[in-house]
Amino acid sequence: MIPRPFEFLLLTSLGVTSFFSTPSSLKAQEEQEAPRIRPLIYYEALNLVADDTTKSRVDFNFNIPHDFFVFVRSTTNPNDFVARGEITVEVLDSSGVSVARDIIHKELHHTEMTSSEGKRHGAVHGDFSFSLGPGTYHAIFEVNDLESKRRIVDKNQRIVLKKFSDSSPGISGILFLDRVKIGDDSVMKVFPLNLGGDAIFGKNFTLGFQTTGAHDTSEVVHYSIHKLDIAGKRISVLSDSARPISKFSNSRLIPLEGDSILVYAIRQSNNPPEVKTYLVDIRGDTLQLGKYDVEIKGSGNSVARKSFAMQWIDMPLTLSNNVLSTEALQYLMPEKEFDEFIKLSPEDMKRQFDEFWKKRDPTPQTAYNEAMAEYYQRCDYALENFGTLRQANGIKTDRGKIYILYGPPAKTERLLTPGTPPKEIWYYDNLGMKFFFVDESRTGNYKLQSSEKL
Repeated sequence: MIPRPFEFLLLTSLGVTSFFSTPSSLKAQEEQEAPRIRPLIYYEALNLVADDTTKSRVDFNFNIPHDFFVFVRSTTNPNDFVARGEITVEVLDSSGVSVARDIIHKELHHTEMTSSEGKRHGAVHGDFSFSLGPGTYHAIFEVNDLESKRRIVDKNQRIVLKKFSDSSPGISGILFLDRVKIGDDSVMKVFPLNLGGDAIFGKNFTLGFQTTGAHDTSEVVHYSIHKLDIAGKRISVLSDSARPISKFSNSRLIPLEGDSILVYAIRQSNNPPEVKTYLVDIRGDTLQLGKYDVEIKGSGNSVARKSFAMQWIDMPLTLSNNVLSTEALQYLMPEKEFDEFIKLSPEDMKRQFDEFWKKRDPTPQTAYNEAMAEYYQRCDYALENFGTLRQANGIKTDRGKIYILYGPPAKTERLLTPGTPPKEIWYYDNLGMKFFFVDESRTGNYKLQSSEKL
């Protein structure tokens, strides 16, 4: 008999999952249309204050995963893998004339020992910055892998650059920041999420922006966040007011060089216009998955808006698939209840699914449900590692079931004795149990034979 203390065991042994989000609006599109699970790169355009009062600044921040590029063995070092790429931005005016263009060449290196891990988690971060006259522009963003000749391009980026001055109130583009840090040199550094304008599901974040043309009490700005429902209706979920950081009475956001992460320094400036910097902490961990917008209102009629999504980029595959997420509940529901559950209409099934996990959420005050995330991460592992020729869905195998209910065993022992079928023994010290699996058919289909107390 299989014990079923999943809820107790899970809630006492959870680890917090790290996750990233996919961009909601400024997604790069592959030149040749092809279906894929998620966008391959992230980028967004931000309108910031330029030093030249006749100009307006636009920054293009990008984040390109290493696994977009093809790595080949180096011809000079057999233990080194090399990838080469180009990132290009071109800005066209309203008549289609090119007014700015820049290209960044990247050469990436991974050793043989770290190649797979580095490609999976590494990314190239960077920034293009142009100062142009206020107005409407069109941008083309392109990424090329020079080894495979693969090309991704976005030709649909429209940009409106504001005029910033001391006499006219204005609000810059809005940055979503991961953290803020004051270094040993007393320079404040801010670290953008750099995820195409989106925020990370389950995590708090900071709004960073600047204003010009405000004086005295008008320095106060009001901000609000709205969730967009299926019909596009805006529902207010958060609103408050904020004042600028007094230490940085006139400053600029200066991008710092580096490939591993995008960083801006907030540095004093003696040039007009007078700029005020705002950093506003947001309880992002209370925002559910979905689409939102943030609106900032300053003095006069100055307004800045930003559409974004709370995205969970490494959401377990089995949770993002309706069929798999539903089937996986068979191990947590009594058989009769599960049979009734799968007969429900899609709307009722979703409602009951949400209610089921809401009751088991160890942190109901936040949007991220650690119990649900952990359960479906286990389902992902079972799906990938325990499938067989006869049963491709590893979730439905005996080893998959035990792994899903109790997580990874403390120790696994495999017995390969001549003349007898292969066996596996899984030890769970926290349960005081061990499970015996036997592959009678010698096809990798391990069946649960018995369980014993340690």
